[in-house]
Amino acid sequence: MQSAKKNLQKDKSIAPERGHQLEDRSMSKYAIKNPTLRKVKNRGYKPVSVWLGGWYSGWLVKTGRKYQHIFLITTGTVKKFPVSTRAVRDL
Repeated sequence: MQSAKKNLQKDKSIAPERGHQLEDRSMSKYAIKNPTLRKVKNRGYKPVSVWLGGWYSGWLVKTGRKYQHIFLITTGTVKKFPVSTRAVRDL
């Protein structure tokens, strides 16, 4: 009985907490903690608004020949939009 308890204690000390793992996975490399216009511009991104059933804020991460990739603050993900679209506006 005691050896089983020791094994459980060892497993807990080796494995990180469950909430900590989820937090690391959900954090994008483009995410900015407490984003403001100033922080976004200082990191070299272009702040934009996107229409997805309502106007949402984010910043332009990458522009290609056909698509532009925009990080949305509300979802914490990068979405693709065509370069020539009315759904994306500069701030």
